[in-house]
Amino acid sequence: MYELIILISKYLFLFYIITFMWQSLKIILTQKNITRSDIKTCASRQYIMIILFHVNSFLILSFNNETAYFDLNTLLVCFLWIILFTLANFVLKLTYPGGDKLMWNSIFFLCDIGLVTLQRLNPNLAHKQLLWLFLGFLIVFLMPFALNFIKDLSKLKYLYLVLSLIMILTTFFFGDTAGGAKNWLTIKNFTFQPSELIKILFILYLVAELAKPKLKPINIIIPTIISGFVILSLVFQKDLGSALIFFVTYMVVIYITTSSNLILFIGVLVSLIGSFIAYNIFEHIKIRISAWINPWADIEHGGYQITQSLFALGTYGLLGSGLNNGMPSAIPVVERDFIFSAICEEFGIIFAICIILIFLTIFYICMKTALNSRNRYMSVLVSALTCLMCFQTFLIIGGVIKLIPMTGVTLPFISYGGTSMIISFIIFGIIQWICSLTAKP
Repeated sequence: MYELIILISKYLFLFYIITFMWQSLKIILTQKNITRSDIKTCASRQYIMIILFHVNSFLILSFNNETAYFDLNTLLVCFLWIILFTLANFVLKLTYPGGDKLMWNSIFFLCDIGLVTLQRLNPNLAHKQLLWLFLGFLIVFLMPFALNFIKDLSKLKYLYLVLSLIMILTTFFFGDTAGGAKNWLTIKNFTFQPSELIKILFILYLVAELAKPKLKPINIIIPTIISGFVILSLVFQKDLGSALIFFVTYMVVIYITTSSNLILFIGVLVSLIGSFIAYNIFEHIKIRISAWINPWADIEHGGYQITQSLFALGTYGLLGSGLNNGMPSAIPVVERDFIFSAICEEFGIIFAICIILIFLTIFYICMKTALNSRNRYMSVLVSALTCLMCFQTFLIIGGVIKLIPMTGVTLPFISYGGTSMIISFIIFGIIQWICSLTAKP
């Protein structure tokens, strides 16, 4: 009977996410005046799909097939998320009156998929993730009050720069090493990644310098030198994923603000030279490149993680094994780096493709916000933040499916990680705030 329920749920999960995506398409086409649909009704149907997916998943995860009883702790997590989601859905509409409902629903669905997957993999981490989600929602709720008070974010550019440099240097000298990268700080029992916070602070500074109407050479040279220092610091801390994200974001910002093909060409050339040097300096990069080229050659050591990921991706096909029916825990660090593989294994390839489409929907809304903003600083800021999140998503999914070498960054809103989760919420809080300003008459 339990196996039958899991089998039926495989099709129900596809129904939930495909219906969610269909409502997304109707909202987008309505906003572009191609079709006519009631956006509130579509958003409400998305809300229902998220709730149904959540309840269906947690009923499976809470049921013990041997004792025929439901685990109360798992059901409590299920209930707490529904309360949190419902409150957040209501409150954020009030605090971001001009915000995009489709973006919030898409983010909520990604968070729920991540929570369900973590509950499947490691319930203790799921409980912690629920706390991070609560803190993320709380911060996003309070952000409009702080942002409306500041109004002009570019005025604090030197504060952003000083804080960024302090955190970079503090991590360099006092950071803890994890996974080969010295990118963690521990204060008593609290551990976090400064590079996640630097993402926002440094972009706020960089955009403030480069989004000026008339750029002088000095306005480009100084931010370039500082950007080089930050990127090299991350490289020497062996946080190469963050370094790459920073570099690409810097190139996007400088290209948007200067429209210089020469600068873009120089940036590509520098990235190729830097990649060659990093490959010859850092041993773990050689291991990752070797694992990317041919993981089967060293399947018991360097290639073990990626081969297990490929097994998870390809074993159960389009529909997956069914929730609670696979072996995702066989992949090392599956809760952080390879959570997308776990989703593919148990929910199927079609479900995973829909997740990618949800990310693309979010990024589309962000770029639409950037184009609609009449404030140059805010327009470039949204573009930079969107580029950062988009490239980070590409890095982790591309690494998991062996399209590119693995870099070890988190999948936004889905992977386990407190710092990453909160920073992702802050980034989209800023974008939604700008979206609200753009929507005002």
